[in-house]
Amino acid sequence: MKSNYTDAYFTLAQLEVSENNIPGAIKSVESATLVDPQNSSLYFQLGLLKYNNNDFSGAASAFEQAVNLVPNYANAQYFLGLSYYKTGDNEKAIAQFEELAKTNPDNAEISLILKNLKKGDAPFADAKPPVDSKPQNRETLPIEEK
Repeated sequence: MKSNYTDAYFTLAQLEVSENNIPGAIKSVESATLVDPQNSSLYFQLGLLKYNNNDFSGAASAFEQAVNLVPNYANAQYFLGLSYYKTGDNEKAIAQFEELAKTNPDNAEISLILKNLKKGDAPFADAKPPVDSKPQNRETLPIEEK
């Protein structure tokens, strides 16, 4: 097998996304994770695709794998917390954002989400721009990786 199959699958996924074929992109990235199962970035991308496809349980599984591979993968933790919230597991969502707050103590968005979750509110209740309820659609990821 050639070692560049992962890149080919990822490129195919990008083409699928550009054609608005999210299920096809998901299949491509899933194939890439089989070829390169230690690549946390692939699991993160898979999680984002599934999150955008409203498969929050599948997204959580992919983000969990990314975090298992890289325990301080802040953006994977962030979306894992949101995925847990979307699946109704508020306790796990709070736990993810509490961990993020430890490593990102000055991040106002994390503080807002954590405060809201602890009150039983939606994560983005009372959010003000540039924070919005669709972080998966932003130009940049919510957390600057350290």
